[in-house]
Parts: sequence; structure tokens; C-alpha cells
Amino acid sequence: MYIHSFRLIAPRKLLEAQLFNQQYQNYEDIQNVPDRLRWCRHHMGLMQKEVADLIGITRGQYIDFEVGYVDHYPKEIVDKLAELYQIPVDDLLDDYNQMFKISWEKYFKDIIKV
Repeated sequence: MYIHSFRLIAPRKLLEAQLFNQQYQNYEDIQNVPDRLRWCRHHMGLMQKEVADLIGITRGQYIDFEVGYVDHYPKEIVDKLAELYQIPVDDLLDDYNQMFKISWEKYFKDIIKV
């Protein structure tokens, strides 16, 4: 009689999520937008494709946001992500995108004053 034992191997993505969650135990510790997106997604138990479908973009576009391949996050996408993840919009804007937000808000306020 032989008894075989097999080592349980978790999927690669699950291991990556666990390592990521060990690196950042609190949302407040995260300083960059791509990691904030990934943290929120992991804590909601969603896959990238599910998030992309929920906010109306392709998985590839969402991956670009989560990896940091984009310089500018479109306002409508940021609004949808903030609503989905239940976090303030400003948490999803780095300094560069904050500048755009402030500039546009100032621009529209100046137009309204005229």
C-alpha cells in the first residue's frame, strides 16, 4: 500500500495577492495610486476583469491603471472606481492628476464668475 502526498499549491495570482497584502496591511500606508487600486480590488475579492466590467472599460485598460502605465486617469473612470471601492476620489489621484483636478475646478469657477 502506497500513500501519496501532494503539496497543495495555490494559484500564482493568489500568492501574489497574499504577498501584496502582507506588504500593505493598511490602506493608509499606500502612497501610490496603482497600489491603492490593487489593494481595494483584493479586499473586495474582485478580479481585474470584474472591476473592468463593473466600470465599463476593458481588462487591459484597467490593468494599465493598476500597473501604472497611464499618466492621466480620466475623471469618469476615477469617479466610478471611487464609487465602487467606496473611497474618496482624491485617494485615486496622484500629485499630477490632482493638479489637473484643481486646474479644471479653478477654470470652471472662473467661468461661472464671469
